[in-house]
Amino acid sequence: MSEGLEPPRRNPYLDEEAARPMRRAAARLVAVKSDGTRFGWGRMFVREVFKEIYWSGTFGLGVIVDIILLVLSDQPRTVADRVAGSTIVHVSALNS
Repeated sequence: MSEGLEPPRRNPYLDEEAARPMRRAAARLVAVKSDGTRFGWGRMFVREVFKEIYWSGTFGLGVIVDIILLVLSDQPRTVADRVAGSTIVHVSALNS
């Protein structure tokens, strides 16, 4: 190879062959409004900021509450999802 030319690097996070199974699964998840339509950066910002404040304010106990809500609730949504009016779905659910 000539000096200065390198082959393009593969992104292991997005590469199907190199990605771990959980990364591949997480890459196919998307946050949407409760009615199934996509929402913008503002709503995502509110969701993420609230989640960080909530988890920090409860000294990590908010994570336990979120796990309990995910497991026991008929609507598997975290507290941050409920505040932002969002839910996490698989991309294939949007296409059908």
